Amino acid sequence: MFFIALDFSDFKSFKSFVDKTIDIHKLYKVGLELFSAEGFKVIEYLKIRGATVFLDLKLEDIPNTVSRTIKVLNNFDIDYLTLHVSGGRDMLVSARESTDRIKLLGVTVLTSLNQEDLKDIGISLPMSALTIKRSFLAKECGLDGVVVSGIYVKKIKETIGRNFLTIVPGVRLEFYSKANDQKQIITPREAIKNGADFLVIGRAITNSEDPVEAINKVILEIKNAQIF
Repeated sequence: MFFIALDFSDFKSFKSFVDKTIDIHKLYKVGLELFSAEGFKVIEYLKIRGATVFLDLKLEDIPNTVSRTIKVLNNFDIDYLTLHVSGGRDMLVSARESTDRIKLLGVTVLTSLNQEDLKDIGISLPMSALTIKRSFLAKECGLDGVVVSGIYVKKIKETIGRNFLTIVPGVRLEFYSKANDQKQIITPREAIKNGADFLVIGRAITNSEDPVEAINKVILEIKNAQIF
């Protein structure tokens, strides 16, 4: 399965895209750009159309602020919500205590970062060790899963458990090879083989002149990946 990342900055473009694609795909990710531009009416419209909503805000703040924010978000029909594991144990526990219906996903390490980037911000752990360490912390704090590079999914499934969700961005598709800002990239075949629960795919679909055709290509590529 995969979420379509709605990389839009206005309601008109968002609505036009959803109206074209909702009949063949119902999993959508709302990121910071779209949510900042149009707010909760985006969530409300998606739910009216019967969509599953992944709100990707990557919350990170003091525990009380995150807790109060999630209590506000509880008033809306959000299915998945992200927060940074780097916010720490108290923040993660506070987040979990603030909702019993939104599935919480911990962002381990942004897939736009590499080892040199970690060094720049004072992190000396290898990327792999940091990712697994943060995944364990997310699990200990009651989160439902993590957003993680597909490279590490197999290890997470083996050590933390098959039911711990793994959501994989940075997916490179065969039919779309334009450069983007991701540094940790994986193919659908690799991610699925490793056990990923969901992929996140954005511009390959949203930038397409025919998004329905692009979605069908993604579905076919994923099906082909599942055969092997």
